[in-house]
Amino acid sequence: MQEQRHEDRDRDASAFPCSSKQDAERIGGLRRFKRRVWAIRGYLHFLYGLLTSYLYDIGRYHRAASKGNEAVRAGKSRHTELRSWIAADAHKIEKGLALREPRPGFGKPVIRRLLEELARYHADFGPDHITEMAVNILTAYGRFNREHDLGDADFEAQVAGLASDLGSTRDPERGGIVSVGRGAFLEKARLSGIADFFRSRHSVRNFSDEVVSMDAIKAAVELAQRTPSVCNRQSWKTYAYLEREATQQVLACQQGNRGFGDTTGGVLVVTSDLETFFSYGERNQGFIDGGMFAMSLVYGLHAQGLGSCCLNWCAELSAERKLRVLTGIPDHEAVIMMIAIGHLPESLHVAQSVRKPLSEVLVGGHVDGKRTIK
Repeated sequence: MQEQRHEDRDRDASAFPCSSKQDAERIGGLRRFKRRVWAIRGYLHFLYGLLTSYLYDIGRYHRAASKGNEAVRAGKSRHTELRSWIAADAHKIEKGLALREPRPGFGKPVIRRLLEELARYHADFGPDHITEMAVNILTAYGRFNREHDLGDADFEAQVAGLASDLGSTRDPERGGIVSVGRGAFLEKARLSGIADFFRSRHSVRNFSDEVVSMDAIKAAVELAQRTPSVCNRQSWKTYAYLEREATQQVLACQQGNRGFGDTTGGVLVVTSDLETFFSYGERNQGFIDGGMFAMSLVYGLHAQGLGSCCLNWCAELSAERKLRVLTGIPDHEAVIMMIAIGHLPESLHVAQSVRKPLSEVLVGGHVDGKRTIK
């Protein structure tokens, strides 16, 4: 019996070895297993966040862009979408007139569609600055064709009827083409100090207590409106918050202003209206146009003597929803970024933000195996 107990003990010991080396291996293996589990968990969390964010973006763009197409095709005018169609079609004609040698009578399908869009818009919403621009472009188009012996009395009568809807407030110079001399063009483009203007802009993270005026913001936004956009649709909008409490509430939705957000004189939120776009091919256009506008706005603020700091909107859905509930920014507007603004103190420090070498930015491409830049 005693021998049997010894045999059982030896068998148990061999089944459950307890040497320090083996214990360490088991512990190490357990740790590696836990790390794998945490890595997988982190990846799944990342993947879930990525997929839900993309699904949110897809749903939002589909709701904004597709309903415009359906409404216009069905003859049920929706204000934003119809205005966008008018702006896009009018700009196609405007661009055609600006070519070196426009073809007389070009763009007739676009002309027919634009006339229908304008008639529907005037009937449903009345004339405004968008239709004024389009009517002036059509007037220029008719004049161009007359000069090339392709006058169309019916077309000009339709345009005249649309022009009469605008009344005496119509500005006939707003829309169409203008002649610009090379000398005057270059003179304005080569203003002395323009390079210094660009190089003197810095991201400011230290502001004075001086109140920012809405007049300065209006002047900066007006300059930024010169930004080009796809088919001149100008999808951008700027929401301004200058009161301290409102500024801090908005900034609380963004995670990149720690350490200086409480010193800002205000915050701007730049958005892009997705209802101005039509197809899935334009799904990213709002961010392109909105980003270009935001940069122009930053330079416009610089021209007004205001400091600014671009605040990225790399937000999770919870922050996105929080901002929309707080501000009332509609779902069909994509948030591009926030911009912290304020007056400069007498002295301050700014990050140099050293730029890459030009050779890493201006890169020669290849066409048929040949470099385009040597």
